[in-house]
Amino acid sequence: MVTAFLNPVIEEPTAITIPEGIEWLDPKPAHELTPSLKLRLNKALYGLRQAPRLWYKDLATTLTTLGISPSSSDLNLFLSQLRRMIILLYVDYILLCAQGNAVAHLDEVKTALKSKYQIRDLGPAQQYLGITIRQSPTQIILAQSPYVLTLLKRFGLQDCNGHLTPLVSGSRTKTESPPLPPAEIKTYQAIVGGIMYLMLATRPDLAYSISVLSKHAANPQEHHLGMAKRVLRYLKRTAQLALVYTKASVLLKGLQAFCWPTTAGFTDSDWAGDPINRHSTAAFLFLCSGTVVSWKSKKESLVALSTTEAEYMAASEAFKEAVWLRQILSKIHGTFISREDSSSATPPMMLYIDNQAAIKLIKNPTIS
Repeated sequence: MVTAFLNPVIEEPTAITIPEGIEWLDPKPAHELTPSLKLRLNKALYGLRQAPRLWYKDLATTLTTLGISPSSSDLNLFLSQLRRMIILLYVDYILLCAQGNAVAHLDEVKTALKSKYQIRDLGPAQQYLGITIRQSPTQIILAQSPYVLTLLKRFGLQDCNGHLTPLVSGSRTKTESPPLPPAEIKTYQAIVGGIMYLMLATRPDLAYSISVLSKHAANPQEHHLGMAKRVLRYLKRTAQLALVYTKASVLLKGLQAFCWPTTAGFTDSDWAGDPINRHSTAAFLFLCSGTVVSWKSKKESLVALSTTEAEYMAASEAFKEAVWLRQILSKIHGTFISREDSSSATPPMMLYIDNQAAIKLIKNPTIS
């Protein structure tokens, strides 16, 4: 989408001072304007606080008229059962997805959008927000190899030796080292931010590392910078890792495939793993079609007095994610949850926990 924020009309009266360079547009009226005058905006501008909201409202209205409505679970996800189409929106980046013979509807939607906005059609998706997309009749592969190489080059580690693991065992210790100077603090924060984008998009194996490194972003020490650079060396060795989503019908027979409706989640937690404040770290991941679709690693907010409590709190976080995922998948698959009609209800989502005491606590309504 070209100049997205300049499209919506401003609903409330908004005035601006005379901008510099206005004489380039029309010299004659420019001489009649004085610095004390104000101009009323008819359309939004970049930098205007309400511009993002106005742009989303304008585009959502346009898509709704085409029969494509936003999902209640994620307002940036637009669905159309009639067209069998999914649209993902990120500011002015739009990704259109269709299934089977519904691909013909893509041209209809693109034509309608071109009639109102100035857009650039980049063809079949090959890259989206730094994520490389490779498609085949049976697979979709999501990777960020070019981004990894760019990240390594940015911090001068493009020729470094790789590591097998992102962090060493016992990296969370009470070891003290000199604080970093202000310039290197910025470097540390930039490294953590660059790795975090990888983790959020396609690299669940970095979730725990980011949860450890991000705690020290405000006041890192020298050994923290060494830990961050070790993660970069790990990326050097694993730059080609990707998420591979395989069509369920072509998965090998005899293998357990976690594809809808049998999407499964796994949760785990250490106990008092942080040596400084003895907080535990909880983590979960969810699989669909045998590949991870959602993941998280985070320090628990409370101190657990037992492994049961630590696992119970980790399961609580996973349950909340499972509810959201179930809603998203039910929307995508055109199946809506209905307690009155069991035939239309989505199947339960399995969550696996490796602590028997926590499982008993969850199943016992009197205690929980």
